[in-house]
Amino acid sequence: MGAVAPVARRLTEPDPRAAPSGATYDPGMTRLIITSLVAVGALALAAPTFAASPSEWAKSADKICAKAKSDIDKIAKPTSTKELISSSEKIMKIGKSQTKDLKKLKRPSGDAAAIEKLIGYYEQQVDVVKDLIDAVKHEDKSKLEKTIKKGDELNKSAESLATKLGAKKCAL
Repeated sequence: MGAVAPVARRLTEPDPRAAPSGATYDPGMTRLIITSLVAVGALALAAPTFAASPSEWAKSADKICAKAKSDIDKIAKPTSTKELISSSEKIMKIGKSQTKDLKKLKRPSGDAAAIEKLIGYYEQQVDVVKDLIDAVKHEDKSKLEKTIKKGDELNKSAESLATKLGAKKCAL
């Protein structure tokens, strides 16, 4: 019981860290501070993420495309059907990675639709490679020719759009 008295005394004595004598607690001020903090927090959460400039986007996209091209260039030229399928699977994997990385980039608001279209072309190119693999595996020359034609058309469209967006390395 002797320990209770010092604790009780501490609870009833003024705290030396408290506001100076004469200062009073103002509940209105506390509400104002809390309201202000809540408002600032809400604005911070609601603030839009600022888009990249067109040149920033193009520079970042060029890095991604240059890496993809470099990775593709490292793949040995196929000398058999089995190697062609293997090489094409590697290219497809690189294309998927490139597309995924491009999707992560912040887009300039004025170019967002064009960039989405470009990424769509790249996704379709991955599908073309998949179709090429299928045509080679099944020795379907007709499908192979149609798929190559579709791939060429997609490449032209993607190159043209990438050039317009300033992503020169994506237009190779």
